[in-house]
Amino acid sequence: MALMGGQLTQNEEHGRLISSITIVVWFCALFSIFKSVQYDGPLRLIAMLPCVYVISFWRLKNYLLRFRPGIITLNIILFLRYVIMPVTIFDEADAGALSQITHLSDALCLMVYEEICVFATIFWVSRKLDRKITLRAKAVHICTNTFFFYVCVVVFVVLCFLYPALIGSWGAFTGEFEMEELEAVTNTNGVIRIAFGLLEAVIALWVIDWCRYKYGKRASNLYPLIATVTVIAYLLLIQMGSVRISRWQLVVCGAAMFALLVSFFPRNKKLFIFTLLLPSCLIILFVTGIKNLGYDLAGEQEISVKGDLSNAYFAGPYNVSAAISLAEREQADRVPLWNDLLYGLPGISRTIGYKGTSSYLFNKVYYGDNRHNDAIIPLIGQSYYYFGPILSPILSVLIVFFLLIYDKKYVTTANDDIRKYIYAYIAIWLGIQSILNVTICMSWVYQRVIPLVIILWMFAPRMKTRVLY
Repeated sequence: MALMGGQLTQNEEHGRLISSITIVVWFCALFSIFKSVQYDGPLRLIAMLPCVYVISFWRLKNYLLRFRPGIITLNIILFLRYVIMPVTIFDEADAGALSQITHLSDALCLMVYEEICVFATIFWVSRKLDRKITLRAKAVHICTNTFFFYVCVVVFVVLCFLYPALIGSWGAFTGEFEMEELEAVTNTNGVIRIAFGLLEAVIALWVIDWCRYKYGKRASNLYPLIATVTVIAYLLLIQMGSVRISRWQLVVCGAAMFALLVSFFPRNKKLFIFTLLLPSCLIILFVTGIKNLGYDLAGEQEISVKGDLSNAYFAGPYNVSAAISLAEREQADRVPLWNDLLYGLPGISRTIGYKGTSSYLFNKVYYGDNRHNDAIIPLIGQSYYYFGPILSPILSVLIVFFLLIYDKKYVTTANDDIRKYIYAYIAIWLGIQSILNVTICMSWVYQRVIPLVIILWMFAPRMKTRVLY
């Protein structure tokens, strides 16, 4: 299409963005290939990761480049893991030692196998889901229940007075927690902590839904501004209330709120980008930097390097090879799958215990002792541990399958429906699971998704809507 008024049309901007991304991907892939030939042995296999990615990206760009929260998140994670991670490994001073890792070739082959299965799932499931799209004619609105909102505010205030440690402090941004704060939060009943986080989300969603309702009556920029301030306050409370430097909670909630605001107020995208998206990214980078500089929970600096950091953040070959080593241990050391699936369920977690999960055994292999427990067993490694090499991508395939399902729910739900937050939240959370694992995934489902779904089902009425995608 031609230029209009000297500016690029939306299609031309989209095309240029695709071209730019493709060039970056190809450059990183060629760089990885060039560097890999300098190493001997199995380390050369790492070049397969960006090669498979760039070929799949080129073939599936119509399914990958969509404005849907889950697929956008998955794209970012896949790019970081399969393109950026190999490059950062080569730039590390200890990259040569990486070639001496046990099961390195098996780990790299397993990662390539998972990558192929993930892209194949995206292609197959997206084609199936695109054949039939039904727009929903009813929306869920929570702002119509004013009494419920007042009850939530009163309970929230009471909990703030009874358990002030749950509010947290600015130490969450620097990692400098007082031991009294940590003990107070740790000793608080888990159900109270879940209820406190749920009330934060419900109150924020009610205010945003109220702004959406008022904006529909009178299109004033005041209401998107109020909604933005509400989200900022909500994200600050999330970060201040964390007992450790947790970024995933801030990332998922912030991205889901951004998707909700864009749906409610599509004309104010730039406002949300500059007031929510960019500041959130800066905060996440700042907190990550603080953690990687080696600050422990007491605020004292320590040496915090264990191999390559890119392996830890992007579920690289070091972590995958450690999971393979764990799977080759004696059968007597194995834990059942339901331990990992149910560990995050309140009331059950104490019965199972952390020592009854694969994460505990993985840390023993990863560190060689029982003194550390911060390493995360990758999803592909956990799947290999339970299902063996042939079925090792099954958890990754299931994660991508449900991600695409909830992405479709997000698109087909009315754009004034509060459930868009739930669908975006689930899709975004599933999008980062390839660098986490099913234990962490199910913990969030039990503690955050299910309670919020129940609340909306009980107290948010369904109403007809005229605004549809």
